[in-house]
Amino acid sequence: MRVGRRDLDRKLIRTSAAIVKALGARRRRWFRCEAAADELRSKQEVAYFDVGVEYGIVATRTTAMAGSRPTVNALAQRVVRDLMRTLVLD
Repeated sequence: MRVGRRDLDRKLIRTSAAIVKALGARRRRWFRCEAAADELRSKQEVAYFDVGVEYGIVATRTTAMAGSRPTVNALAQRVVRDLMRTLVLD
């Protein structure tokens, strides 16, 4: 379990319940909002995971290709890092 997660979970539950109570009959809007936010977070997590896997594969291959040449290896790793920063996650 992550540090502080229980406290954040409790706070989230209390806050969500207060919003639902305040919205009354219009609470369906809140549920649609939560569902959309959950879907967005899920897609973002998948995209970040995929980028991390791709980064690991590319970094490993560039290191292997550079061999024992530290300058080439350093350049290859920098190119990989710079390339990964340019990715846009939709």
